[in-house]
This record gives sequence, structure tokens and C-alpha cells, in this order.
Amino acid sequence: MKSLLLASFKDIAKALPQTVEAQSVPAFKVFNLRDSSKTLFVALMALQNRNCNHILFAGTENEAEALRNDVFFYQNILDGSDTSNTPVFLPEQGDIDSTGIRLRNILELKKGRMFIGSMDAFLSPTWRPEDLSLSILKLEKGMTIRREGLAERLQSIGYRQVPLVSEKGELSERGWVFDLYPSNMDRPIRLEFFGDELDEIKTFEIDTQRSDSQLNEAEVLPAIEKEGSPLISSFDGETFCYFTETIRGQVSTFDTSPDLCQMLRPDPFFITLHSLPMEGETEASTSSLSGLGLLHSERKDIYGLAEVLKRLDEKVVFVLSSESQAKRINEVLRDGGVVAPLVSMDDIGGYSGKYSITVGVLSGGLHIPGLIILTEKEIFGRRPLLKPHKVSRVKKLLETIEDLKAGDYVVHREHGMGRFAGLEPLHASAYKGEAMVIEYADSEIGRAHV
Repeated sequence: MKSLLLASFKDIAKALPQTVEAQSVPAFKVFNLRDSSKTLFVALMALQNRNCNHILFAGTENEAEALRNDVFFYQNILDGSDTSNTPVFLPEQGDIDSTGIRLRNILELKKGRMFIGSMDAFLSPTWRPEDLSLSILKLEKGMTIRREGLAERLQSIGYRQVPLVSEKGELSERGWVFDLYPSNMDRPIRLEFFGDELDEIKTFEIDTQRSDSQLNEAEVLPAIEKEGSPLISSFDGETFCYFTETIRGQVSTFDTSPDLCQMLRPDPFFITLHSLPMEGETEASTSSLSGLGLLHSERKDIYGLAEVLKRLDEKVVFVLSSESQAKRINEVLRDGGVVAPLVSMDDIGGYSGKYSITVGVLSGGLHIPGLIILTEKEIFGRRPLLKPHKVSRVKKLLETIEDLKAGDYVVHREHGMGRFAGLEPLHASAYKGEAMVIEYADSEIGRAHV
């Protein structure tokens, strides 16, 4: 499989830089990039030009994420030994989760790596990598740091104080304890001080607020993006810019704005990727998957796959998103007289058998000389891509008074963190019944009835 993938666009990939340099306008077009072959092409270009920057522009954030997964799939097969150059998905500016991903990935800018995102993702102003590096707060167990200075530093890089930490970008201070949810971490951390010495660094669960794992150190990135230069200006050196068909109109952004072109120096190579063939132009050697009887719409049911495969001369690889799906296809093909073993992603590139199945993430198949790749899209038909509904991380927090026990910590909107002491009768002019009693260490507050 690997040799067939490497040979597919080898001539185009080798000739492209020389062809671009010979033109007055650094633009190039490649046609007939059907299905997922466009991501195979850019993966080969990155492999061929390791000392250059590579930026793949997509029309939408969802498309960019799918393209990133596809490029990763092909890079893993073509050059699986080099994990340092895995493609990077860059989301658009938005919520705190996007901020954390963007800032974490800005620190990964280096030549030879593929960055994938929408036009907005790259043109939005943000930190320069060198400035961002200086803004990182590095925490180590045993270090000395003023607690007042820590709170001020965190607030200066976008963290907001709240009574109870439940989302990224939040900070809670309770005497000798700081709770913090860094934008770049998957879990919040708890900093416990002994005077000005950082005595413990622990992660904790949002639903129970209980600490668990110990850490020796932690790096905290800002929770906001700086109003600086567009991210694209941070790429230094020769840069290949690839544009999918979905943003053909946006490519003119560079044509009409010389300032943007000047951000990429020396002159970048602009490469537009087209799925349709164009006679007389540079075309990739791909063929359509339709008309072979492999597609969902061309078969009566899935059990007809085996007979179709027997009529084909090409090597066929099935890429399925789960092991259960892979095993099911393996059984269906075996019942039809076709042996297609399950092969791991690490070994699929070198597997020499005619039929094989592997577990991976690929948005669509392809058909190049000697090789057919099929995914769930071709086997089962197109399915709508639905983003999972984001459920609040605090959904398991206490919801009723019956869940509280004497001694539990609770947070009052005005007075902050206190200890639940139980229920007491309360008789007032407008109310007669029970009230929660919360005790505070602050003598001025003492006990509050709620």
C-alpha cells in the first residue's frame, strides 16, 4: 500500500516547486484530486518538502478538522516513524476551548509541519510564538511564589476569579488553596501553599471537587488571545499554501492584499486543489470509485461486496472507524469467500496481501493505479456529520438539599466558600420553615442562614 501511495503523485510533487518558481505569479493548480486524494497529495508534498511550511486552507472549521484527520492517516502510512510532524488542526477564535487549542498549537510552529484551518483561523490576530512563550506561567512543586502575585499574574493573562471552578479559564482562591483550570489542560489543577511555598500540585474532578493525581509541575497558557498580528505572519521561510475548492473565492484575499503576501516571505507557493479533471492541465492519476459496484448505492446489500471484489484487479484496503465495524466487514467478506485480515495501522503500509482491513479515521476513499481504499462512506452511504452536544462538566454537582451532609463545603453567591452546618428552624415575618446554615472562618460573617 505504501509503495502505491508514494508512486501516485510522485512526479507532480517533485516538479511542483520548479514549476511554481518559473511563473511570475506563484500559483499552481492540480486537477482530478477526487475523494480523499487531495489530502494524500498534500501529505506527499509535506514529505517531499520537509524544510518548508505547509498550510492547508479549508472552507469551514468542520472541513478543516476532517482534512486534518485525513492528512494524519496518510502521513502515518507514508512516514509513520516521524511523529514530530503530525498535522495540526487550528480552530477559529471562539470559546475558551478553542483558545487553548490555538495557543498550544502556536507553540508547535515549525518547518515541515502541516497546519490546517479555515481562512479566518489563520488571519485572526493572536500571539506571536516568541511572545506567547514568555507569557507561560511555569509552576513547580516546591517553588516559592507570592500568592497575591500569582492571582494578579493569572488575571493579567485572562483568568477570571469565580467562587467555584467549573470551566477553563477560571480561578478560585480560598486562603492557602488556588483552584485553576488552565486553557491548555484537560483537567483543572489545585495549588496548595504552605506560606509562599507551592507545597502540592494536584488535578481534581469538577463533579466532586475532590483532588486526585499529584503533579510535579504544570505549564499554564493564557486564557485570552492577544490583539497582535495574524497568525499567518508567524510562518518563517518557504511556505506552501494549499486551497480546497470550497474557498476558491477567498484566495483573492491574498491577490488584493499585498500586505498579506508580504507576511509570507519569501513568496509563498499557492496551490489550488480541484476534484474535477481538466484536459490539458496538470492532473492527478485518480479514477472514480463509482461504476465498479462497490458503492452503497450500487449494491443490493453489503453481502454483495465479496463478489464485486473478486472481479477487481486492484489491491483493496478497507478503513473503518471502529474495531467492531472492522470485524463485521471481515466476517461478511469471509462468508463471501474473500479473506481480508485485520491489519494494524502500523503495519498496513507494508502489508502485501490483496485485501486488508484496518481501523482508522478517513473521511472518504480513493482509487489510484493499483489501489482502492474504501471507507464507511462508500460501504454504508453518506451519513450526516453531527457534532456531539456539549454537556456541562458540572452536571453531577449537588442539585438538591438532600444531597448535602454536615461538613460539606458549599459556595454562597455573596460570601463565597463555607461549611454546611445543617438545617435550622427559621421564623421571620415573611417566612416560617427551615434554612440552611453555612459557617464561615471569617468572623465578620460567622454564620449565614439561607
